[in-house]
Amino acid sequence: MTSGKTVFRRILILSAAMLFLLLLTSCNSNRAPAGSCSVTVEADGQPLTVIFDEHTFSSGKMKTANGEYTFQYEAQSNGISFTVTYPDGYVYSQTEINGGIATPYDYDANERKAKGYMDGFSLAWAVDTAADQAQGNGNRNGPSPLLAVLLLGCGAWNLFAPRAAWWLAWGWRYKNAEPSDPALMLYRILGIVLLLAGILCLAASF
Repeated sequence: MTSGKTVFRRILILSAAMLFLLLLTSCNSNRAPAGSCSVTVEADGQPLTVIFDEHTFSSGKMKTANGEYTFQYEAQSNGISFTVTYPDGYVYSQTEINGGIATPYDYDANERKAKGYMDGFSLAWAVDTAADQAQGNGNRNGPSPLLAVLLLGCGAWNLFAPRAAWWLAWGWRYKNAEPSDPALMLYRILGIVLLLAGILCLAASF
């Protein structure tokens, strides 16, 4: 029969593995927002609110004191592409190619500013900054609820049926084997740890 010390060591390893899985899945691997996301930044001394479309950081609109802009912002094979439509209908595009920036031939930053608008470079910077802030604020795609259910289920099983959990891990290997009281206690402790992890995971998933 397995000694209590060995069982304790195995349970510690299992607990560490489950907690590592919880931390791993809590990382935001899919960085698109679950819904529309609004971020306010300052560009050229003016407050500017960037509102990303639902489920993406690549399009949306910007609200300023002098009107509303719409934009498209995406990574392409040759660099970053940014397109914005000004409140007066003018379309500005900016593409980063090998460290350089291509803009429309008719673009005049002074003319844009003379009409009370922000220049295209500032708008592109504002969207890029807002995207970085939005992706860094909170965890919109927290741990999966399925992981929370798994942790809660495993925790409840270890806590309320430690003998069955022990048998699945060890008992089936031996004939007429019975777990010791310390082993059952350790399985109950593991159950409590997993239940707490499941509750935290469930709370973080919403």
